[in-house]
Amino acid sequence: MTKTKKIVAKNKRPYRIFVLSFNLILNPNLQSMLAFNLHPIFKARGITNPFTFLVKNGLTYRSASNVLNNSAASCKFAHIEKLCILLNCDISDLFHWAPDNGVVYPENFPLKLLKRDAEEEQLTDNLVSLPYKEFKAATRSFLKNDDPQ
Repeated sequence: MTKTKKIVAKNKRPYRIFVLSFNLILNPNLQSMLAFNLHPIFKARGITNPFTFLVKNGLTYRSASNVLNNSAASCKFAHIEKLCILLNCDISDLFHWAPDNGVVYPENFPLKLLKRDAEEEQLTDNLVSLPYKEFKAATRSFLKNDDPQ
C-alpha cells in the first residue's frame, strides 16, 4: 500500500513524498516486464565500461545509471534515439520483455517479439570463443550472404 507523508521544506512549501511499504518493494509482480537489454549489445560492441561510454556520449550520470540498472521510471525519446545511434541498433534491440508468470498471452501479442531466449544471450560468448580461423570463415560467410549482389 502506498503511503504519503506531508513534509514542509525550508522555504515553507509543503510537498508530498510517496513512501512505498516494504510489501510493495519486495513484491516481484510490481517489477516492470519491459526492461532495457543493453548489456549483450555492449558486450557485442566491445564496450567494457558501459557507464563511462554513456556519460561520455551525453547521458547524465543519473540517466546512465538508471538505464543500466533498469531503474528508470521513464526514458526520454532522445535517449532512446541516442542509444540506437551509438550502438548501431534497432529500437527493438534495446528492450527485453519478460511475461508475467501464469499469464497466458495471445500468440500474436506484439511484445512477444521482444522476448529473448538464453541462446540469443550467449551469441557473443560463442563468437568470442571461436578459434580465429573459424571466426574469419564465419565472418566471410556472413559478409558473402549480406552482399546485395
